[in-house]
Amino acid sequence: MKKHVDLFYKNITEQWGNAHSLRTLCELTCRNLMEFFDVQHCQIIVAYKGQWHSLLQLNETGIQYSFPPVIITENNHADIYDTITTQDNKQPFISSSKDFHRAWLPLFRREQRIGWLIIDFPPAANVDLQALGQLRT
Repeated sequence: MKKHVDLFYKNITEQWGNAHSLRTLCELTCRNLMEFFDVQHCQIIVAYKGQWHSLLQLNETGIQYSFPPVIITENNHADIYDTITTQDNKQPFISSSKDFHRAWLPLFRREQRIGWLIIDFPPAANVDLQALGQLRT
């Protein structure tokens, strides 16, 4: 598993070096998560104008980058709304269901939470939150 993670980071670091926008960085990250870990859902949530918004979402229809980001409400994101609005934990954590393991990676800038990176891994995946730590930057 460690070699696989190392290869993921080697690949993504090289690609990030050629990226010139936040959109490209986000899309490259999603594509590599799909390729290396068979991730089928990923979302980047950001604090924007005092509320939580979805900046990027990877799902069965592809990668959607939204700027300005789309506001998150109970109606349009019921599966994550409660967690992102009430979770006070500053550490990454995992929630699981029979369909996936969801990694919740809080994003910080100068000790202020600025967002979440949420990744749904296949149920058979062995998710190492420490190994995913670099994605939080």
